[in-house]
Amino acid sequence: MPSEFESSTAIFRGFCRDCGTYLYFRRANSERQSLAIAAFDRAAEIPIIAELGIESRWPALVPLPVEQLSSEDDNPGSLEAIQASNHQHPDHDT
Repeated sequence: MPSEFESSTAIFRGFCRDCGTYLYFRRANSERQSLAIAAFDRAAEIPIIAELGIESRWPALVPLPVEQLSSEDDNPGSLEAIQASNHQHPDHDT
């Protein structure tokens, strides 16, 4: 069963409340939601419409044939706002 917490002001992270697996990321009042595709049993059935966070893509991975967005292009200034309002444990890099 999914659950979520507000990891930074207006930033929500979804996870499985039974096992703790990370499932998604969403911003309040946004139509977009980023899924952790590999966390799902039938991941191949989930249509991918955009690749977000391309600035941190693993170098060996080929870009997907979908819309390419950097996190900063998607939400300018958001990195600074997230860092200023981070509610996550300071010893965990998530």
